[in-house]
Amino acid sequence: MKRISTSLLVIALVSNLFGYQSQPTKLPSSPVPPKETTTGTCQLVVLNGTGKMLSNSDMTVYEHDKEFVTLPRMTYRKLTIPAGKHEFRYFKGGWGSRGLAVLDAKPGEKYFLYVEYNPGKSWASPFGGRPERIQIITEADATTHMKTMQPIE
Repeated sequence: MKRISTSLLVIALVSNLFGYQSQPTKLPSSPVPPKETTTGTCQLVVLNGTGKMLSNSDMTVYEHDKEFVTLPRMTYRKLTIPAGKHEFRYFKGGWGSRGLAVLDAKPGEKYFLYVEYNPGKSWASPFGGRPERIQIITEADATTHMKTMQPIE
């Protein structure tokens, strides 16, 4: 009996020493959209720069786990959005900062969100880099891309 209680004491000490927790750690709930503190609207142009592919290449952009816009390849669309902080992802739910573009939009301004899937990088993975891309780009870069794209209304 003394041997069992000594063993339990040793296990308890080692558990505390290495930070073992007997209670399961609660994971944070799904992200909650931030409350808007800024009033007004701004313009956002979303561009899908995905080139030719063998399969469907529509890109869906999500904001706070809700579908924001879906575009066929080599198209762009002009949208009016409320000013304030926005987090856009190309995966519903997202994985940390992977596939995330953050925009702190000011009223009356114009912004450009570029999304793309590059199958060449996918085939070369992991050596080719990430095949998906989503980022806020400059107006000069957007203008260059838009010359080869079709507008969607």
